[in-house]
Amino acid sequence: MERFHLSSGENARSIESLKQQVLKVTKVRDTKILEISATLPEPALAQQFVIYVAEETVKLSRGESAVADREVMGEAERQAADAQERLERAQQALVAYSAREPNGALEPRIESDVICLRRSINR
Repeated sequence: MERFHLSSGENARSIESLKQQVLKVTKVRDTKILEISATLPEPALAQQFVIYVAEETVKLSRGESAVADREVMGEAERQAADAQERLERAQQALVAYSAREPNGALEPRIESDVICLRRSINR
């Protein structure tokens, strides 16, 4: 607020009051575009203020996107680890079964399950 001379002397106002009187932000319908305008006595100062608000909005948005990306990646990594664990158990079961039952009556079924698990890991 000091940077843009918005709280000087007797005319100091609350932040909410200043936002209502000085700043107007609208979202263009069906887009991610914001229209930002400021009403200040000095046009150059108003322009600097709008640029500042836009830059801070972009920083905030990027920060939120990064957090969301990390959450999605964490979940994907967890799912991949679970799928890898299931695959390893299926492969161990196949090896154990093959050692116990040489005729391999269930081997095609187990191999099919292993293939399905591999596909889910690779997605």
